[in-house]
Amino acid sequence: MRTTITVQEVTMKDLVRFSKGKTKTAAVNHAIRDWVRLKKMQQVKALCGKLDIADDLAELRALEMKEE
Repeated sequence: MRTTITVQEVTMKDLVRFSKGKTKTAAVNHAIRDWVRLKKMQQVKALCGKLDIADDLAELRALEMKEE
């Protein structure tokens, strides 16, 4: 998708340098993907301790056998 944005010159230079992208577009795409990935990880971390997950393989298999 084509989008027009205004980015400070210093910020863009740093972004291109740190992302090692060959183009500004590649650098921006990389930064956006990283930001989205970070936000998803934060959402998963927020669930820590809030879900009851059975992680006993033998118990899980026994439950599966009962359901069949």
